[in-house]
Amino acid sequence: MVASSPPTLSLACRLSHRTAINILETREFVVNIPGEDLGQRVWEASESVTSDPDDALSGWSLAPSARVAPPIVRECRAHIECVLDASHRVNGEEIALFGRIVAVSADESILKGEPEERYRRLKPLIFLEKGLFGVLESVRRVHR
Repeated sequence: MVASSPPTLSLACRLSHRTAINILETREFVVNIPGEDLGQRVWEASESVTSDPDDALSGWSLAPSARVAPPIVRECRAHIECVLDASHRVNGEEIALFGRIVAVSADESILKGEPEERYRRLKPLIFLEKGLFGVLESVRRVHR
């Protein structure tokens, strides 16, 4: 998240990437949040999306979103549905996209307990750089 009022999510990618093309055309998108167990599958799908977009979706279970047209991926633990509010070209090949969050859904097991516990159970997969991903494992509350 990059803003809280309204709740806004940002992502960046190459202008030629299917993700950017789809978001700019439809003005909507879903961020599906996979867990650690899906790391290899997510990486393989991201590699194939540039060469064969249909192949990237092969083997995934899609379901309707609550508020936007793009579907959610059932295998993912959480989903953030967004409407494109703004975009900004970072350089000749990259674009930053800013989406207003209009709906969020998550597996039932993630919705129980304190926020710290929920994020630990979610264990979201985080892209670090080409060929590397990490997992959020430590969550601490700031004490004031």
